[in-house]
Amino acid sequence: MVLVKNASSAVSAVFVMGFDFGTPAEALKKHFGACGTVEQIDMQAGKAVVHMATAAQAATAVRKLNKSTIPGNSRYIDVQLDKKSLPPKAGGSSGSLPPKKRPLDSGTTKVYVRGFDFDTATDVLEAHMGQVGTVEEVKFVCKGSANVTYSSAQEATAAVETLQGTTIEGNSRYIDVILGGDLAANEAGSSRVVVRGCDFGTTAEVLEAHMGQACSIVDIKWVTNGSANVTYSSATEATTAAQTLQGTTMEGNSRFIDVIVGGDRAPERAAKRFKGQGKGAPNMSRGDMEDFVRTMATMMGKMFSAKLNNNR
Repeated sequence: MVLVKNASSAVSAVFVMGFDFGTPAEALKKHFGACGTVEQIDMQAGKAVVHMATAAQAATAVRKLNKSTIPGNSRYIDVQLDKKSLPPKAGGSSGSLPPKKRPLDSGTTKVYVRGFDFDTATDVLEAHMGQVGTVEEVKFVCKGSANVTYSSAQEATAAVETLQGTTIEGNSRYIDVILGGDLAANEAGSSRVVVRGCDFGTTAEVLEAHMGQACSIVDIKWVTNGSANVTYSSATEATTAAQTLQGTTMEGNSRFIDVIVGGDRAPERAAKRFKGQGKGAPNMSRGDMEDFVRTMATMMGKMFSAKLNNNR
């Protein structure tokens, strides 16, 4: 049997990211020591390059420790062979990817952060984002989103790589970190969301007050008795609304709402809904049908609960 040696088998270093900030090098050394001899660790903010004694040990570390959790940490780590240590390809002078293939190498110092709790203070946001570099400015776009400017493009890139999907202290949900600020996030997005699941009889004022918690509302148009298109001033605001208000309940309502970016046609395109409802079907739109079914389910639930209480 002939064994073919893979080019990556010559790499004895692994790239590690995702461990808690403040994790000492000694903890990394002990964790990776389970796979062999750790010769050197190059620490950075939220990431590190761990040099193993042999390529085989590095491969073992990737296989066994990827998605594992360092003792004392709150999240898992990502472990992969260090791409910068890859041997040069045939005809090439470097094993690293050419600049045009580096998706985060844009030179911008700004990132767009969205998804944090509405009452998050500026200093709390700055402290969280400042874990990877010097924050020069924090400018809120709307409730739940802000542009954060760093002192260098490298720090902005590090923020995307290490803080994406993390949770700010005291918050209840994770954040999205997008390189380039809100304008970059706004390029390909829709400024409209469809809100479904409103109780019949919900007024436009109640809907506007609830959806306006996220950002500035430009327009509201009812689609059915229980759903409406809500248009914001930008796509980033619409995305923030979908991320922060999905599954919430409006004041005076009995059920939660669905918030979907793209307006009322978005779920239809995504789900490839039927164009017709069949021969003999009532003259009712798909949205009306869904709202009617949800209302009936709520009413039946209340009737069942009342019947149980009467029988006790």
